[in-house]
Amino acid sequence: MFHNIFTKIHAYFYPKQVDFSAIFDHIYVINLKRCLDRKTHTLREFARVGIKAYEFIEAVDKDDPEVEQWMQSGNVTSFPPCFRCGQNRCHCANNILISQQIGNWCSFIKVWKDMLDKNYDFCLICEDDLKFTHHFNESIQTLFSLESFEKYKINKHQPLLIRLGKGLEKAHKKKIFKKHYFTQDKTMSNPCFAINRAMAKLLLENAYKINHTSDVYIHEQIIQQHPEIQHFTAMPIPVSELSSCGKIKFYSEIRPKGIDVEDKIRQKNTLIRKEYKEIRCLSHPRCGSGYISFFLKQMGLDVGHENMGANGISSWMLTVKDTDYPWGDIGESKTAGGIHHYYFAHTIQVLRHPLSAIPSIILENQYSKDNASYLFRRKHLPHLTLPENAFGNNMIELAVKMYLAWNALINDQHPDFVFRIEYDQEKLAQFLLERQLIQDTLKDFNALRETKINTEKHYLGIKYEKPKLSKNDILNTLPTKTLQQLHQFCQQYGYVL
Repeated sequence: MFHNIFTKIHAYFYPKQVDFSAIFDHIYVINLKRCLDRKTHTLREFARVGIKAYEFIEAVDKDDPEVEQWMQSGNVTSFPPCFRCGQNRCHCANNILISQQIGNWCSFIKVWKDMLDKNYDFCLICEDDLKFTHHFNESIQTLFSLESFEKYKINKHQPLLIRLGKGLEKAHKKKIFKKHYFTQDKTMSNPCFAINRAMAKLLLENAYKINHTSDVYIHEQIIQQHPEIQHFTAMPIPVSELSSCGKIKFYSEIRPKGIDVEDKIRQKNTLIRKEYKEIRCLSHPRCGSGYISFFLKQMGLDVGHENMGANGISSWMLTVKDTDYPWGDIGESKTAGGIHHYYFAHTIQVLRHPLSAIPSIILENQYSKDNASYLFRRKHLPHLTLPENAFGNNMIELAVKMYLAWNALINDQHPDFVFRIEYDQEKLAQFLLERQLIQDTLKDFNALRETKINTEKHYLGIKYEKPKLSKNDILNTLPTKTLQQLHQFCQQYGYVL
């Protein structure tokens, strides 16, 4: 028994010597410059198994300009659908390609280019979180021999991929393996794999569009596309990794796994997926955001008002992007697993006739809690040079300017449908039917058109009387330029002043 234990210990700390330089022309280690702990670990691992000649190649980080160029190029698959399952609505933990994943892609592309530029024939490519198992050297010596290549009919001049690494749940530590062999089982082997020049050329030539993670591309997709590729997986797996499965030692630089308190914070603040929603309704405050939520619910769609429903949301605040909305469940969602952004398939602009809207907007500008509504819009309309509060100023002109400017922001987003709450119930129902969002339009539209929602809005429990303003009261108060803009707006949207 003691002899067996000694044999295992000796095999781990003093593995069989292998002349790696006789097998591989070059050995790459991909490492982010800022990850010094990983680099130190790799130095020790390589020294332990006797690898002496290798090169650290600087990985491409998530905020590198090269990543941004890829993201803006149109050559990275965008959502929807999910790049993993191909569905709009799914439960995949990560359904969008994020900058960390693109940086990982760029790092491998960098290696393949270097390999071809320097005319290397056969290379080992490693990531810096690898862990060599106790039988690594024996596996290399056995499987990368002339006899082994002849046995498996491997042609080093044809594209060749040999997988050595895997995120093992349990590393093989207790058994000294007597048999090492190749299978053609596919495994995501980014921690460590070997390729020849023909394979590097093929990988690079086909890496013009990114539609999945790099490991799926290298170890699955390219093989399906090119049956001439010789691909093998070394068994038992001779290399594990230390940032995903089994014993985790390092934080994942791609998708945090929540291994401790700090990593759970990283995980919670990492964008990992988008939630598919059918509808986003945008408007100016007091112009029908509550009404259209009601109307769509009557049509069978769960579109919440200032809160996310199963099919979407109606919120004037989502007209602009912000990290701090005054209220409501909108924008992005943070869970323990990471940040979830929303994707909206259709945008609806909601309009209310300006003459009926202005009195309500005046109240909104003056009495919302903590003046949050007015200040939020003011923040996102800097070109108007608006006063700090809506009291003591020309209330009518201020309301008209904000109404026009906010709707201009919505118009700039090219909404799919413009819904005037006074007229367009039937047209909106037809729009929804044509896009297969509802099954029928058999509704009493006259009754729905007459329904009043939120017309008697209270502010902090108080109901303020709306200013009684006639058409002339509004129009005669406006400066010439603002009046012209209001006329143009009404002509654009079919309203009569």
